[in-house]
Amino acid sequence: MSSEDLSHLPSSSKRQRTTSLLTMHRPITNVPALLLEQQLESLQAELDHERSLRILDQRRAQQQKELLEQQVEFAVKEATNAKQLINDFRTESQNTLQKMKDARDMAYEEVRKLQVELIYAREEAESGDDEDHTWKSEYNSLKQKLQFQAEYEQKLLEQIKDLENEVKKLSEELLRTKSPDSQQMNLSPSQDAPSDLLKELQRVRIELAETERSHRQLQRSLQAAEQRNKTLVDEREVAQRGAERLPKVLAELDKLRTDHEDSLATQTAWKTFGEELFEKLKATGMYNMFIKTSNQLLPPEVSTVLRILESVQQKSEKTTQENNKLCEKLRALESAMKSTETQSFQSLNKQLEWSKETSKLEQKLVISEQEVALLKKKNSIYQGEIESLRDLIRTFDDLPLAPHGSAASDNAKDASALKTMQLSLDTKAQEIAVLEKEREELRAQLESTKLASTESKEELERVKAKFVKLRDALQDERAKVEQAEARVIEAEALAGKGSFDPNRTRVLHLKETPLVQSLKEEIQVLRRQLEVKSASSSKLAPDPDKLNQRLKQNFKEQIALFREGVYLMTGFKVDMLPGTERPTFRVRSMFAEREEDHLMLKWPKGGETIKSLDILGTELANLLAASPSYEYMTKFHSLPAFLASVQLSLFEKQTMMM
Repeated sequence: MSSEDLSHLPSSSKRQRTTSLLTMHRPITNVPALLLEQQLESLQAELDHERSLRILDQRRAQQQKELLEQQVEFAVKEATNAKQLINDFRTESQNTLQKMKDARDMAYEEVRKLQVELIYAREEAESGDDEDHTWKSEYNSLKQKLQFQAEYEQKLLEQIKDLENEVKKLSEELLRTKSPDSQQMNLSPSQDAPSDLLKELQRVRIELAETERSHRQLQRSLQAAEQRNKTLVDEREVAQRGAERLPKVLAELDKLRTDHEDSLATQTAWKTFGEELFEKLKATGMYNMFIKTSNQLLPPEVSTVLRILESVQQKSEKTTQENNKLCEKLRALESAMKSTETQSFQSLNKQLEWSKETSKLEQKLVISEQEVALLKKKNSIYQGEIESLRDLIRTFDDLPLAPHGSAASDNAKDASALKTMQLSLDTKAQEIAVLEKEREELRAQLESTKLASTESKEELERVKAKFVKLRDALQDERAKVEQAEARVIEAEALAGKGSFDPNRTRVLHLKETPLVQSLKEEIQVLRRQLEVKSASSSKLAPDPDKLNQRLKQNFKEQIALFREGVYLMTGFKVDMLPGTERPTFRVRSMFAEREEDHLMLKWPKGGETIKSLDILGTELANLLAASPSYEYMTKFHSLPAFLASVQLSLFEKQTMMM
């Protein structure tokens, strides 16, 4: 029997078999027994060691098999998720492409309309050429961006299709590896496949995020262009309306100029006439006797003017007297109206107080009626008990007589109980009578308050009617005052202009008329009011320097609060360095080992779609360039992922040190 045959037997049978073989060969070989036993023990130990190693190998193989199955399941899940994400992105990209195409078509239509409108606008104004050129350049740039975005999305769709094919291949391979026919599994390829798949999925996700961000930027720029287009259209419409209104405004301006020149001419004529008239009066010596002399001694023109002035003056005096009388009546009516208003308010207050008192009395009456009903119920109960006791007494009276002593004691007890019940009944009846009296009194008070409330309501109605009459009278008096003022103004206007009969009199144009003087005085008064209002508004207006200082302080506080929030949320303290051509930022992590450890980021040159910032050479940047975190910048060109990885690595170092 060979060693291979021995390996398939159990350990006890193997020992017996080897011992039997040794005993069989002992006389042949003539080997000492001790040496054979030692060799046998060493062989047995090696056999046990090999068996234990095989068991360990089987366990390791089982564990590796389970681990690979888990990795395969995870890869399948990731593949399904990636497929779902790819389908979602495909639908979203198709929707965005459709929206962008619609927007492009709408933009084309708007451009056609604007081109037609610009053709008409060029004929009217030459200043719109520069705006048209800028708008066309912006539109062409947006069109190029949209085309570039469409090409880029087409490339992404092709990459997505390639990834779908790879995912299908990987899923088929994983299904083949999970089949029961494949007993032996290779460890290194199965471990590399999920990692490559994860990296590819991560790259696709980052590219999706970048395309979405660029798509949002293009949408914003498109919206801005549409807004600028709308503003240009509005400005063009405003310019057209202004051009349409311009001839009307010019005509009105010419009319106002002619009216102003006519008024100046009439004013100068009246002034010269007045000067000549006074010079003639002084020359004739009638200046001092101007008022005393009769109108017959004066020239007919002057006499007519004097008569008109006297009549107008008399009319103005009468109207002023009437106005004063009406003002006095108006004051009296206002005082009477105020007194009636106070009386009406007092009556309303009294009515409210009476209504409160009546409500309280009604509540008391309801409570007293409830108490009376309760006492009546108790009285009926007591009367029923008394009747029952009387019936008991009658029954005891009808019974045969007991011994004399016991009967007398029972009768005494019954009589005493009957007396007590009768007394309690009398007291309850008295209480009921008292409550009845209180109820009657409350009813009388309630009726009196109702009568008083009705009287107050009637008085209130009378006061309201009187108030309405006074208000109507006040309105009539105000109308009369307005009419009197209108008559005064008309008389003053007539005195200033001079009413005349064109058949019998001639018109003399004076330089200085009462109307001109009144207008000048009114202009002076309005100027003073305007100065007072401007002074008061300047006093009330806040100081612009203080307001600017407060705004700066508020802005500083808000910026400090924003920086503190960013520091607490992201763990980075960001400072913007002044005095640079391009914005430069200094970024320091809260988990940094030293105070000097920081990164310097700079804004890139030119370009509208900025995807990342430039990292400047610092000590920390040179150290991180050799770390695995820098792969996010070299492979994926993602600054947020790089900063997040740096923050996580610094946090892990700090926790490991702690």
